[in-house]
Amino acid sequence: MSNNIQLLDNTEVLLDSKYAKILYSTTYKAIICIAVADFIPKNEFEPIFRQAAEEIKNKNAQRMVFDKRSFKVFDQPSMIWYHVVLKAEIKATTGMITYRKLLPDDKNFRMSVEIGRKHIKTHNPEFNFEDFDIKYVDSIEDALTK
Repeated sequence: MSNNIQLLDNTEVLLDSKYAKILYSTTYKAIICIAVADFIPKNEFEPIFRQAAEEIKNKNAQRMVFDKRSFKVFDQPSMIWYHVVLKAEIKATTGMITYRKLLPDDKNFRMSVEIGRKHIKTHNPEFNFEDFDIKYVDSIEDALTK
């Protein structure tokens, strides 16, 4: 835990809501979205991540970290929007394509993520995961450095 605190020393809090925190790491030029609830309703999810996208542009961030470890529920409509709409917009407006994700240690949640990715590929052929540098990691340190 002390490594995470040290890694996040040079951060600016951009949002602190009941669902998520958005931080900016000046050291790593990264927007860090940390879910603090077990679920973010879609009507809350979109504004939070629209703000994250705006901050990527404002700060010229080179990566986005999405820490979902607090999630208990996988929301497919939010994930479709996040991948198909938001990531495409971020790529088009800033060129940023690097995403790191931390998942809960829950086998069913992780299986839902895989099913969700397959659903996105099947139903959104215009979206190509290979156009992005997306990695699933186990720590904030890995999210910021790998």
